[in-house]
Amino acid sequence: MEDLIQLDAGVIFDFFAGGDTAHRTELILHEAKAVLLAITVFELFAGVRDDKHIEQRQAFVQLCEIIDLNTGIMRKAAVLYNALKQREELIPNEDIFIASCSICKNYPLFTLNRKHFERIPDLILF
Repeated sequence: MEDLIQLDAGVIFDFFAGGDTAHRTELILHEAKAVLLAITVFELFAGVRDDKHIEQRQAFVQLCEIIDLNTGIMRKAAVLYNALKQREELIPNEDIFIASCSICKNYPLFTLNRKHFERIPDLILF
């Protein structure tokens, strides 16, 4: 697969709600270009108890390539964390992991949380 795009949880929740980015997310899914970091899968399922929502999320995840956290991604995440901390611009660790994966894999990141992710150099936002 070429031209893969990493999806952030906010974009996926917007998709489920039929929000502004739903059509773009649908096209990415249809073209089999969607990538999720394993931690995004956690974010999608955390706190969900309703069977309908669990099935909805499972169906979505099955349409995506899942990237596991590995040593390379985590080492890059540590570099990003240190740089952000030094600049006093820390963002949540989950977002640092997601950004690190996008940078390591050279995937653009589709997110609604541009405020956090714009702080990270070399990250391509979709």
